[in-house]
Amino acid sequence: MKTVLCQQRMLNSLDAYEEKAAAQGNRKGDTLLKTFLCEMDTLYAQTDAVISGVNFEMSPPLTYELKRKWSKDKSFLESADATVIPFSFEHTCRAVSLMILAPSYNDELEDPENTAIRTYRLNFSRELGNSATLVVCNAVKRYVESNRAVFVWRALAEGQGEFDGLQTVETAWFVVRPLTETRPNNPPKMIMESYTHLVPVGFGRPSDNDARADKFSKILAKADEADVSDMKQMLGKLMKRGRIRRPRRRIGG
Repeated sequence: MKTVLCQQRMLNSLDAYEEKAAAQGNRKGDTLLKTFLCEMDTLYAQTDAVISGVNFEMSPPLTYELKRKWSKDKSFLESADATVIPFSFEHTCRAVSLMILAPSYNDELEDPENTAIRTYRLNFSRELGNSATLVVCNAVKRYVESNRAVFVWRALAEGQGEFDGLQTVETAWFVVRPLTETRPNNPPKMIMESYTHLVPVGFGRPSDNDARADKFSKILAKADEADVSDMKQMLGKLMKRGRIRRPRRRIGG
């Protein structure tokens, strides 16, 4: 509840943030990104409560799916997905970090090794027609523990052109941890769990017969497809490298 209230306060003052940033000549979204970064430690402290409170839908090993579903009160969308990765913690954490933390502009970040911020534009005009564009402000921070890595993710996606005023605010947790205990004759297996919480702003459910919102929802779906594609590419590279590096077992000693 506290997180949702913080999100609402952030949305209510978003225009003021952008006006202040523009007046100071800052990169668009800088003030918002700083706000996201200030939330990271609090969200990280909620990791155990969040992860233990959801039922993850398992995908086949080394695959990734993002299946968003409406909450019971239809106020937000959420997903809870997991996959098994048959590689070491270090190997898996490094691969996930390379994808989630980069690329980024890390100037003036206090912890650039574990933090990334970015503002980028997603254009799906070719697939969905004119104005099918999003501007995304995203911040992510990594927390590495002795046997677990947690990535906390915050993002605001704003519709452009005819979709001006339509937004989504996303909070996500990605957790990489051992699934099995590592032993000499027991190859390591990690599990990657991801939980996302997406709040739509300015529009409701697709069933509300709002043509503009329906079009915007299609843009969001395309953005999700792009994220899933990136994750699958990362897992594919991880699998390929693992096959190359993993020595063949000798038969008969």
